[in-house]
Amino acid sequence: MDAPLSGITFQKTKNKFHGELNVAGAAYGVGGSVAARFSESVALDFTDKKEADAFAKRPYHYENLLQLPAGKYTVKAVISPAGDAWGRAETSVEIPQHDATKLDMSGVVLSRELRPAAATAAGLDPGMIEGSTPLIAGGQQVVPAAQARFKNSEKLYLYAEIYEPSLAGANPAAVSFQYRIVDRASGEVKADSGPPASLASFVRPGNPVIPVATAATIYRLAQGAYRLDVRAVLANGSADVIRSTDFDVIQ
Repeated sequence: MDAPLSGITFQKTKNKFHGELNVAGAAYGVGGSVAARFSESVALDFTDKKEADAFAKRPYHYENLLQLPAGKYTVKAVISPAGDAWGRAETSVEIPQHDATKLDMSGVVLSRELRPAAATAAGLDPGMIEGSTPLIAGGQQVVPAAQARFKNSEKLYLYAEIYEPSLAGANPAAVSFQYRIVDRASGEVKADSGPPASLASFVRPGNPVIPVATAATIYRLAQGAYRLDVRAVLANGSADVIRSTDFDVIQ
């Protein structure tokens, strides 16, 4: 979530200017039962009021991680910078059943920001990192976008995790990757990455999961509604899988 901080107040405490955000959320199954929930207070501390005021002028980017089995969910969350100044967000999530015997791929994450991954995190399997798992590929951390709306002057990055069971064995398959951008109204392909490209540089020896991050070309796109199709394919052509996500280009 990206939350405005216009309602937050900072108080001087022990030579620091301190503020807090209260966050809570839950994932609800099809019948309305709670499958997972979270809540926390986020402490924001600054050395002086000028620094605190400058921070409050920007939206606060919040991330959290829920462990959920395959199924369909509605995720609802609220965030409060002060008193009853609550902001709310809601989204639908579908987690498909994973088949560990064949090529598979996660959903696609969109981002407008990559940053160098912390040295400690870059060397670990994401599942070993406590707390909200960062999305790391090729030494870069992907910051998920809170909204799938981009200006064509912005960068659009995509992140996905590709699963190929043979990568954990003695005879790993070669996996390739490509994307295309489709106009949702006309079905016309507006941009693509070209022939499938090798993912060898993203492969971690012995690990069946390949985290991938790359930039998608959107600077030629007009304002409108688009679909991003991401395809993973075995180099011998014996299997492929496609995942899609929608996004909009705005002025």
